[in-house]
Amino acid sequence: MDLPKLYCIRESGTPSYIGNTYDEFPYLFSIVLHHEGRFSGFPIRKYLHGKIHEVDFLNIDDFTREDMYNIMKKISEATGVVENIESNEYFCYFQKPNCDLNVGLQQLWTEEDYMDLYMYIGHGKTQFLHIYVVKEEINEECEACRASSSAESEGIVII
Repeated sequence: MDLPKLYCIRESGTPSYIGNTYDEFPYLFSIVLHHEGRFSGFPIRKYLHGKIHEVDFLNIDDFTREDMYNIMKKISEATGVVENIESNEYFCYFQKPNCDLNVGLQQLWTEEDYMDLYMYIGHGKTQFLHIYVVKEEINEECEACRASSSAESEGIVII
């Protein structure tokens, strides 16, 4: 029989009970979940008008897309602030550690996407991962093309 997954969802700014737990259990991590906001335009992307919840004591060894859905659903049921969960009219992105929102966002949709995020968290890597939930998909290729073409017209080369 599988044991239930245990984690703690809290509003940003409320006290955390992590202490030095992550030092002793390096496979645990937290999510800083940004929701109900939107991204500003490229090239200086920011997350605007959102709310934040933090989810502590997640286990990297068994964290899945279904877990992310269940976390968002629990926040929605408790607060009514994560919209369109049942209709799947949302997009999730994680911010790669040490990257800004312009170049460090990667979409979370498939189980393969979740496998990609595993390489960034737990086991001596970052213990805090920022995830953004938005209603509109980011079209990176179009934004990169626009940035590249406008930069080339100004004589700037993007590498």
